[in-house]
Amino acid sequence: MPSLGYTSVAERLSERFHMHIDLLTALNPSSDFVPGETVQVAIPGPARQGNVARIEADKTAGQVTAYDNRDVILAAYPATVGSEDNPSPGGTHRVKGVARMPVFRYNPKVNFKQGKNDKVLTVPKGPMGRSEVSGSI
Repeated sequence: MPSLGYTSVAERLSERFHMHIDLLTALNPSSDFVPGETVQVAIPGPARQGNVARIEADKTAGQVTAYDNRDVILAAYPATVGSEDNPSPGGTHRVKGVARMPVFRYNPKVNFKQGKNDKVLTVPKGPMGRSEVSGSI
């Protein structure tokens, strides 16, 4: 695959407007999400400015939150934080770098084994690669 794209127009709209696809469909119960159709979306507001001093990944809330040095929230994102098969480490960690739109390498010897696959796979960069499958902070 050349990229890991969206599975539907609704999925793309939910990503574009920073809202869960279930909220998008709840706001537009009769929508087919086709060209020319008007849909209701959430207005996320202007981006907050500042330097991130701390990032919290909350498995229970399913959210990653970034704070400045005064504990003001700069950003909050839904996230899958580990799983039973592939748990995320607990504790305090230091961010060493940031990869924008990373390529993800799935290695069944390191990551959870998926089916009968024994091969290392590369999940290409793309809009869904950065959030759902790119790994943990």
